[in-house]
Parts: sequence; C-alpha cells; structure tokens
Amino acid sequence: MSGAGDPIDADLAAKLEGLSPEEKRTLLTRLLARRAAAEAETTTRFPLSSAQQRLWFIERLSPGQLAYVIPTALDLVGRLDVPALEAALTKTVARHEILRTRFVQPQDGEPFQAVDPEGPVPIERVTLPRGEPDEQVRAHLADLLSEPFDLEHGPLFRTRLLALPHAPEDGEPLHVLLFAIHHIVADYASLRILIGEIAAHYAFGRTTDEDDPGAHGPALPEPAIQYADYAVWQREQDWAAGLDWWAEALDGMPSLLNLPTDFPRPARRRYTGARHVFRFSPALSEKLRRRAKAERVSLYALLLAGFQALLFRYSGQTDFAIGTTASNRDRSELGALIGLFVNNLVLRARVEADLPFAALLERAQQTTQDAIAHQDVPFEQIVERLDPDRQLSHNALFQTMFVLHNTTHERVDLPALSLRAREIEAGSARFDLGLDMVEFEGTLEGFFEYSTELFTASTAARFADHFERLLEAVALDPKQSIAEVVLFDAQDARRVRETNATAAPLPDEAAHRAFERVADASPARVALQFGEARLDYAELDRRANRVAHWLAAHGVRPGERVGLCLPRSVDLVVALLAVLKAGAHYVPLDPSHPNARLARIARHAGLRHVFCAPNAPDWLPDDCVRLTPASERSAIEAQPATRPVIDPTGEDLAYLIYTSGSTGEPKGVPIRHRSLVNLLASMARTPGLEADDALLAVTTIAFDIATLELLRPSARARGWCWPRRRRRWTARRWPSRSSASA
Repeated sequence: MSGAGDPIDADLAAKLEGLSPEEKRTLLTRLLARRAAAEAETTTRFPLSSAQQRLWFIERLSPGQLAYVIPTALDLVGRLDVPALEAALTKTVARHEILRTRFVQPQDGEPFQAVDPEGPVPIERVTLPRGEPDEQVRAHLADLLSEPFDLEHGPLFRTRLLALPHAPEDGEPLHVLLFAIHHIVADYASLRILIGEIAAHYAFGRTTDEDDPGAHGPALPEPAIQYADYAVWQREQDWAAGLDWWAEALDGMPSLLNLPTDFPRPARRRYTGARHVFRFSPALSEKLRRRAKAERVSLYALLLAGFQALLFRYSGQTDFAIGTTASNRDRSELGALIGLFVNNLVLRARVEADLPFAALLERAQQTTQDAIAHQDVPFEQIVERLDPDRQLSHNALFQTMFVLHNTTHERVDLPALSLRAREIEAGSARFDLGLDMVEFEGTLEGFFEYSTELFTASTAARFADHFERLLEAVALDPKQSIAEVVLFDAQDARRVRETNATAAPLPDEAAHRAFERVADASPARVALQFGEARLDYAELDRRANRVAHWLAAHGVRPGERVGLCLPRSVDLVVALLAVLKAGAHYVPLDPSHPNARLARIARHAGLRHVFCAPNAPDWLPDDCVRLTPASERSAIEAQPATRPVIDPTGEDLAYLIYTSGSTGEPKGVPIRHRSLVNLLASMARTPGLEADDALLAVTTIAFDIATLELLRPSARARGWCWPRRRRRWTARRWPSRSSASA
C-alpha cells in the first residue's frame, strides 16, 4: 500500500493535473459508472422512507384507494408535437429513478424499492368524439384512476393524451394531457417539477438542431442524489430528540375531533369525497392581509386561527389537532427532486369560548413556528411513539387538514404551445374535512374537501359561509371572544327555527286510544301474530276488554300499578292493553331476570298485582296477588267484551320502567301517556309505516323501545308480529317487510 508522499501518488497527481477540464469530467464519469456497476452487484434493495412505508401499508390494508393517487390534467393549447412530448417524458423519467421504482416485499423481510432500467415511455393517445369535452375529460380521468396501481410490478404513473375533435373558440388545436401518479412516488411539489422538466425537454427538443450535440437535452443539472438516497439517509437519522419534543407537545391531546356530521361515522372508511370551492372578495382578502400585518403574524396563522375557531364552534372541543404539511425540501439537493418528501405536521389547538381571537391568533402563530422547527421528524414515527387508538374509521391524531398553497393556476409557454393546469376533482378525501387556501392575483380562494361519508354538499357550503363570516368579524375586531362571533345569517336562523319547530298538536288522551280507533275502523285487519296464532283487531280488542274487567274484579283501580312478568306470548300483549284500558299503569318485568332483582322491583314499586305464568318462581311479596290468565280462561271469558268506561288523560301514567341499576340500585322512571303519545306520533312521521307494513317485536318488554314495537303499529300499520323464539338483540333497526310480514 502506498503511503503519504509515495512517488506513485505524486505521479498520478501530476497526470491528473495535466488533464483538461473536459478530460477530467470524462474520467470522473467513467469512474462513477464503474463504481455504480460494482455497487449494483451487491446493492439491489433500497429501504422505503417512513412516508412510503405508511402508504405501502395502507395500500396493503385497503388496495386501490383513490385518496392516495394524485390526478393532474393539463390543457395543451397550440400545435403539439406528440413525438417530442413523448421524448420529453422519457428523458424526465430517465432522470428520476423514483418514476421507475417498484415496491417489492420478499417472503423473508421488509418491502424494498427496486429501480427499473431506463426505457421509452409511450403516451396513450385518444381522439375524443364530438360531444361535451369537459364531461369526456372527466370520464377519461375517472377511467385512468379506476384501475388500482400495482406497487410491486409498476409502473406507478399513467398518462393519456386526449385530442379534441375540433378547435376551441380561439381557433388553436387543443389537447388534454392526463396524469395519474401514486402518492408513494411523488407529492404535489413533485408535480410542478415533473411538468417543468417535461416542458423544458420539449422546448429544447423543438428549438435545437438535431446535429447539435446539445440536442440530447436541456441544460438541466443532473440530480445530486436520487430519492432512494434520501430514504437511506432518513432511515439512518436519530430522531429521538425530535420525538421527545413532539411527545411532550401532544401529551394528553384527544385523538379524535368529534364534529357534528350528517351521517354516522362508518366503521371502515372508503375515502370518498368531494369539494366545495369558494372565493373571498378582494375587499375581504385585503382586510385579512392588513389584519395579519397589524397583529404581526403570517397570513397562514390568521387563516389557521380562523379554522380553529370554526371547528371549536362546531364541536365544542377545547383541545384538538389540525394537520398541515411541510414540503420537507429545505436541503438544496432535494429542491428539484421528484419523490414523496412532504411530511404531516400536527398543530394542536387549545381554544376557550371566552378567548379573544387575538389571543388565539398568537397561539396559532407560535404553534406553527414550533411545528416547523421540528418538521423533519417523520410523522409516521410520531404516531408510533404516541401510539394512539388506531381505528379504520378515522385518521390517527388529526382528522382535519389545513394548507395554504403558495402557487396555483400554473401556465407554461412553449414554442407554439402553452400548458395550463385544468381544475379537476378526483372524488376522494383523505380526511374528514380539509381546507386548502391559495392567494391568487390578490384574492384568497380555496376549497373545503370533505368526506361524503360524513357530510353533505349543503353542509360543506355552510362551512365556507361560516368561515368567511367568522373572518369578516375578526378582521374588524380581533378582540372579540370566539363565542361572540355571529356565524348565522338570516337563512341559517330560519333553518334553525324550522329544525327546532317540533311542537305539534297532540291529543290529550291515553296511548291505547289509537289502537281502539283502528279496531273500530278495520276490525278484520290482522293485529297480532305469534307463531301460528293470529288475532285481528276486533278479537284483540275484545280479549283486552275482558281482561281489563277481570282486573277490576281483582281490585285493580285506576291509577294503580300492575306488574307484567309474562313470557313472550299473546297473553303479554293482551295484558298490557288491558292494564291501560283499566286506567292503571304497568311495571314491565322480564321473567329471565334474576329473582332477586324482580323481587326488589316489586317491593320498591309497591306492586299489589302481578301478571305471572302459572309455573313462575315464587318471588312475589306475600301481599301481592298473582294474576295468571292462562289458568283462568273461564273467569276471563265470563267478563263483558265492552270497553271499560274509564278515560285516562295524557297526564296519567302509562308505565313505570326500571333502569339497569348502574349505581347499584334500580330506579323507577315514570312515563306518562302524553310522553308515549309524543314518541309514537314522532315515529309515525319518521320513519313511518305504511298501512300494509308489519313490525317485528324483538325487544324485551323491560326495555323502553318495546313500547314503540308494540304500540306504534296500532295507528297505521297492519299489526304486530312477534317471533316465537326469543332473539338476542344486536341492533335497533326497522326490519324489511319480507322479514316482518304477518
């Protein structure tokens, strides 16, 4: 081995010194190529970055999610050289290995990045038939996005060139270039780089003589590194200090923002979404800029604070998180590199109703600055460190996103051609609610991207209206508290009044009167089915009347309470109606409950009469009368079939139901006829039952919903349908006609 000062080293240095700059460059290129070839023999796997690891896992968990595909559409106005465009795309893909990368998981380990060799990149061409071009462009974009990307076999981007069959109004031919690229290989900043390089290669190829050596490409500097190098570097970093900071900053923060939604949150998200676009007036945009300057904060912080205040007003939560993104390209080597560099940041919001907006503005500014100071820490590692409750129904840590973009409406002018970005919507949403803002030609504009699984289009429109009204108010007076800001306009106030106008005229009568009216109007209609037994309304009414008179003969007086502890049967329904017809109120008791609980309720309610099966356990108090209809048929049949001359009012009790006893002792809750009639009347409107509908009664009578199942059909529906076997209750739902028909 040669040491320092060795004559061989001196001789090599002298030879290198004698080379021209061009010869040195050529030699260096050969040495680097040789080194790369040697490394390729042993290094064929590159690790995934933290963000790629997350997206790879999401793709494996829910393949084909549109939320992680970036769509782009460019209007190409002018004379297009299609071969030159394909050549420009091929050169751009050759420069960026990430566009030739696949993600392979061997059987023995972690997934890795595999880079494919360079090659031609053709563009699919389609000539559109005559018709509505915008609709056809949307249809082709949807088709381009419809097929899931195969991360293992690639490619992970698709292109399609649409040619319009006729010239637009300005007389120039028009093409539309569609891109669909998976987020695992690019972010939105990468799109600008991709489009810029394609344009540069296209322009150079169109203006350079083919004999010119420089025609091989424009004077774009070669990327200093490739994305795989960045992934390796990121994996080698020690993020312990940054993770400690994030853990402290987010300690104790709730992991879910509970916004009021139009639809229940699904157990598993499908990431379907839509956008509501809005634009502030130039006057409001200028007011907000001046207010931000006066408060010595950024426009970003002002808009963020407004969004925080809006979410607080909707949810009532004083502690929650909003996500944002950092480009993560602060190093010079990354500025012109395509890849997934963007990193999610968590912005914690702490809001109180009496907090002045100016104070919230200061907090938003400080929170943003602190987060940016720690933006390099991979979001995925923050989630792993905090280990929040993971659910398929919502995102971890934050479910809302805010981004202020610094560029939009991009246009690139080329020889005889111009490129203009076309506004598109992919129909997906990664979060419950996202707010994207941009300042364009002095005016603030943006869109709310919302999950259509949670919100309607009209709700998203109200988000935008309330956001604008809130910012109008605080731009004029930032000292007012957040709770003082008036969000509603006259239309909102009218909607609230109409929504809360629930007063409805209700008859001051007992709940069973509706049943009796149906029995008079449709006596032959089937009212109750249990197994093979069927009773029409007339027969059920007669049986209940006889039992009501029988109760009076046993000393039951109006206003008294009677226990119902019968198994599921026709007798149970008859007994319930009979108690109400007698002017008394019942206490529901489930025979399957422990005897000790039943006895405790009987003593607490002071029951003197209880319906029981003949073979029921003897848990009743000594002074309580056991009523057994099954063993006293003859005595009951001897009673008159006419209705008792008793008229309970809405203020009288219908039943007394006991709670589950979570505090250690069951408590009785009295329910008046008026309340029961109100429930039945509201359910007659929503969901409502048609005249030929039947309702399956599956709930134990000791549960409050049983009154709805038993008495709701009496007004309009065909009747009650009771299953022979007892079923375990799993969900309250309205059964279909086929499952409940009598």
